[in-house]
Amino acid sequence: MTTRWDISPRWRSEHEIGDAVSDSWPPERDGWARDTAALADTSREVRQALDEADASRKGNPRAMRGRHDTSEVHDRLESLERIAVRIRDISETLADAIWERPGGLGLDPKLAGPLSEACRRVADCIEQEEDDSADAHRSRESAARAVRVLLDAVDQVSVSSGQTVGPGALICMHLRRILLLLRARE
Repeated sequence: MTTRWDISPRWRSEHEIGDAVSDSWPPERDGWARDTAALADTSREVRQALDEADASRKGNPRAMRGRHDTSEVHDRLESLERIAVRIRDISETLADAIWERPGGLGLDPKLAGPLSEACRRVADCIEQEEDDSADAHRSRESAARAVRVLLDAVDQVSVSSGQTVGPGALICMHLRRILLLLRARE
């Protein structure tokens, strides 16, 4: 059984992060920061609806005949929730850096291009309909290359600035983790 929810508009925040970072420095648009919070709400709502449907089915003898195993749906939803957490962390890390919030570390403007490209490529992967299609594999490879380019840029900035800690490294880690979660869905 394959169940799909139309949550793609909420996943746009990763694209919006990429767009905001590439438009100007520092980014002027902040819609991506608000949309990221909505993403977590959506995954929570879907999980609640799925749990309610499972509970309702248990109490309905007629539903037992046509009962489908929902473990695949639960696994996919858990993966999406974990991805949403990472997107929210990316958004908050970037917002802290851009708007110089307490505890935020500066983000070198040289990272804007590679960061934007990596966010866009990873967002393309999240939006893939078929996890095991040839297009999905190419999309993940493209995203992995973009994340490697970002990591190389972070390394170069770290060497030139003498700083090893910064939002670029954290964002890179989250983007790589998202790609690993997407591969696990296959």
